Amino acid sequence: NGTIETIGVKYGGFFPANASVAVNQSGVDDVPASTITFTTNVADPRGPFSLAMVIDRSGSMASRTDPNDASSPTKIDAMELAGNLFYDTIAPYTIGADETGLVFFEGDATHEEPDGMNFFVPFEQSNLDAITTAIDDATPGGSTSMGDGLQLARTQGFDGTSNRKIAVVLTDGYQNSPELIDDTAADFFNAGTRNLLIGGAPYPEDRSEARRG
Repeated sequence: NGTIETIGVKYGGFFPANASVAVNQSGVDDVPASTITFTTNVADPRGPFSLAMVIDRSGSMASRTDPNDASSPTKIDAMELAGNLFYDTIAPYTIGADETGLVFFEGDATHEEPDGMNFFVPFEQSNLDAITTAIDDATPGGSTSMGDGLQLARTQGFDGTSNRKIAVVLTDGYQNSPELIDDTAADFFNAGTRNLLIGGAPYPEDRSEARRG
């Protein structure tokens, strides 16, 4: 009689749904030495997501990340690096129904897209190339209306999908123009947004609503 051991596969974050386990078996009773591969297709427990990347390209993003070092990168440079690194990291772990969209905000909000692209698009390489190119081409200027960026992501993106809703906001946190994040975050969460992640905000009040995610 042989012994069968169960190997658990832990899912979390954006790991893929397909698991393949190879077991080396050597001379168990009358079973000759062999290699057995078990492959299972498990429905991804997290379900598909729609991810809005909401990026600050206001005038303050032209300032240096270190105000005391003129050679330090600008905030817009840091944002471009973070945005591209985020997509490079997450893309390999997406599933077919996952999708993403891009919003820029300054005094107003803009959904910038290649011709013919819907707000949310699949994580296909051509779509990711278009999105990361738009991030690289961002030019800072104007005031900062973070709430407008969230509102646009909700009304043009999240209101039209039944997927899990996630927003990633890249900003230096210097809001100075309505709508502010506190003006719009309640509507954002009431619309079913499960995650609101804000990177780079220096002031606790800019993150107060984000804690609800």
